[in-house]
Amino acid sequence: MKKLTNINKTFGLVGAAVAATLFSSSALAWGPERDLYTMDNPADHPTFNSITNNQKNMGGEGFDDFAIVDERDFVRIGEITSNGTVLKNTVQVKPGGQYLVLTYFHNDASSTLNKSKVGLALNTKMSSAFSKVVTPEKKGEVSATITSTTTTPAAVWDEAYMTSTERVMLRYVEGSAKIFNNNYATNKSTLSTDLFTEEGTILGLTGWNGIIPGCEEYHGVVTYVLQAETLNGTVSKEVAVNGGEFGESVTISPNDTVDFRVTIKNEGDLPLQYVNLKDSLPDDLTLVPGSVTFSSLNSDSPESLPDWNAAGYNFEKIGVGNGVVIRYQAKSAVEYPEGLPADDCRKEFVNDAVNTATLTYGSDTAEGDLRTDDAKVTIKYLMDVCEDPKPEDPKPEDPKPTTPEPKPEKTCKTNPEMAGCQKLPNTGPVEITVAIVIVLGIIGAFFYFYRTRKMLKNINGSVAGPMNNSDNNTNTEQDKDKK
Repeated sequence: MKKLTNINKTFGLVGAAVAATLFSSSALAWGPERDLYTMDNPADHPTFNSITNNQKNMGGEGFDDFAIVDERDFVRIGEITSNGTVLKNTVQVKPGGQYLVLTYFHNDASSTLNKSKVGLALNTKMSSAFSKVVTPEKKGEVSATITSTTTTPAAVWDEAYMTSTERVMLRYVEGSAKIFNNNYATNKSTLSTDLFTEEGTILGLTGWNGIIPGCEEYHGVVTYVLQAETLNGTVSKEVAVNGGEFGESVTISPNDTVDFRVTIKNEGDLPLQYVNLKDSLPDDLTLVPGSVTFSSLNSDSPESLPDWNAAGYNFEKIGVGNGVVIRYQAKSAVEYPEGLPADDCRKEFVNDAVNTATLTYGSDTAEGDLRTDDAKVTIKYLMDVCEDPKPEDPKPEDPKPTTPEPKPEKTCKTNPEMAGCQKLPNTGPVEITVAIVIVLGIIGAFFYFYRTRKMLKNINGSVAGPMNNSDNNTNTEQDKDKK
């Protein structure tokens, strides 16, 4: 028999989480590459799931028509229906459906090696893992790993796939993991949830001893059931005005008050956890303080809540089929201006205030989703579009004849340059007295000169007596010389 190249690599205990990573990164759904065998030419040492033409079916328990054929492809999945289960490599999962996962195990060592215990697989364990969420964008995986301390290779793995047209959550159905074999002591036994741990759960036929002899009579399968569910929270936002009917939108005038109603529902198969609701009003609307209330979906007894803030409201859990209703009021922030002008100066304006509610949620087993919904409030109002009239400029008046104003009389005060308007220098009493003395002195001197002159003249006349005219003239000339 021609053998493929054997990669002699010991993997040890490969956990479910590790195996899932290896599967997704490998070009093959199974691994590792290993020596292959046939039913006519079994292995000469313990090895799991390495025969390529195994047509043997399990017999009974619904597996009577199931044959694995290529043992490397040892993980299968199928939907459980009233007509049976068709196991294959890929299945489309839908909310509400149940799916059977099957993992086949077979020690391919020749049965002739069992007596000497050379062909026994010891400490045999199996671990399994599955995707918790399947979406249209991302398929899910189901994987299984079989390990043993005496096999070569020490670990083998395989996987199957799940697709969906919507977001689907997958949950293990408690107590559904079982082992089936050829009616050995452990047949139909329930396995522990250690199956879904990294170390895995111990296998066995006559007991939980980890011993799996070689040959197909010692083969078996492990099965469990997955429940497909939806983690589906919804949020709807509606608005009403003046106690009217709630809807997606309303039209109001400035100063009007509107009622908002936000409804959260759990329409899925799992409880909603870590629920948070945020709701922020647009600028054209303001919250009416103290108006926020909440109640359960079917309750008519609302309870008060604090006013909205940026953190929103948190709810620990909303059960399947349950819901929460939150109500509050808001008022238009647009006000009518006082003293509206005449109709021909008014123009209608429209503001659309869109209010959005945002819901987030999750669960203990999977991440949730983000949902939003909004309601629209249309505010219609009139505004003055005319400019205030500007005052007209006054018309110029006809010029009136004017009489010239009389010129003011010139005075020294108004015209100090006029003659006689110059001021004498200021003098004190001493200066005045000195001036008077000087003036009197001059007058006295002149008077004295005049009297003296007259006296001399009289004296001369008395001494000389009468004179002839020539002498008189001569004397006169001498007198002039004497002067």
